[in-house]
Amino acid sequence: MAANAIPTFWPLKVITDSKYVIEGLTTHLNKWEDMGWIGIENTPFFRKAAALLKMRTATTTFQWVKGHSGNKGNDESDRLAWKGGEK
Repeated sequence: MAANAIPTFWPLKVITDSKYVIEGLTTHLNKWEDMGWIGIENTPFFRKAAALLKMRTATTTFQWVKGHSGNKGNDESDRLAWKGGEK
């Protein structure tokens, strides 16, 4: 959502408690694309995120934070995700 909401020329820092997401969009991305995304969980989300990030001209960085550790932004993200999942 953030990559879609801000101009592509603004730097973006993605803070997440998901090492799977960080590694998927960095370490594993080329391999997953080469494999045609076969067997990859959450393929539609990764493909969309990868496409948005590739369109960016500014630097994108990722930071891992421990989940459920009192990090206000992470805790609020979890709350909103649960709320969205209930709909």
